[in-house]
Amino acid sequence: MKEISKDEFKKIVIDIIVNVDRICRDNSITYYLAFGSLIGAIRHKGIIPWDDDIDIMMPRSDYERFIDVMMKQKGESIYQVNCYETDPTFYLPWARVCNNTTILLNRPHRIEKDLGVWIDVFPIDNAPNQEDRDSWYKEYQKRRLKMAYTIPTPYEQLNFRKQIFTKVFFLRCFYGVRNFLKYRDSCLEWETKFNGEECNEVMIPYTMYGMRCVFPKEIFDDVVEVEFEHHNFFAPKGYDQFLKIVYGDYMQLPPENKRQTHHHFTAFYK
Repeated sequence: MKEISKDEFKKIVIDIIVNVDRICRDNSITYYLAFGSLIGAIRHKGIIPWDDDIDIMMPRSDYERFIDVMMKQKGESIYQVNCYETDPTFYLPWARVCNNTTILLNRPHRIEKDLGVWIDVFPIDNAPNQEDRDSWYKEYQKRRLKMAYTIPTPYEQLNFRKQIFTKVFFLRCFYGVRNFLKYRDSCLEWETKFNGEECNEVMIPYTMYGMRCVFPKEIFDDVVEVEFEHHNFFAPKGYDQFLKIVYGDYMQLPPENKRQTHHHFTAFYK
């Protein structure tokens, strides 16, 4: 396999978001740039120089329609969606749109199943009321841990002797790997618990930011187009408030020792 250079990687992820943008515009699906990609658009007019990925977000109803459209075009495009709906062993609570001519060698040196260079697609759900938020999040964390300890794939390539000396091995035995789908579906049920109810806030609670990712619903009332890598993509009209909630003074560059990617993988052409 031929290794993908940093410049090639950047071009591949930009091509993915261009394709996703086209699909969303053609099907009237709402999306917004999210997190570091939104900072990149506002502060750098593109990918943050030391970053290596692209994030977008969608209201849950648009997210589900997007997955449906992507599944219908499977086999007709080099782009595929990986998510709960397409893979019974998929464990992330968001989707990834991958270029299927590529493959990733991820830590600890194993090829991820059907996972090439990707962009992340986060669903946005209604948030619990303020008085119920702490208890909701504690329960959600419990469900996420049970699911994490029963994921079918991450520890399968460790030999048995290495497995039995890890705490994870005993927790996997306790919760039962066969129960993975039950715990995964339990997480999805909890994430979408308040959808369909009247609410003033929405959330994306499963990122590294936890319950800092609760936002006034009005942030997403409309979209604006922002420049990103010489293309125009959508951002929430209230992007400034969104970014201040998550990052504070997002226009301030981080210290040089913090300017690094949080991903650790090598990408290859198949």
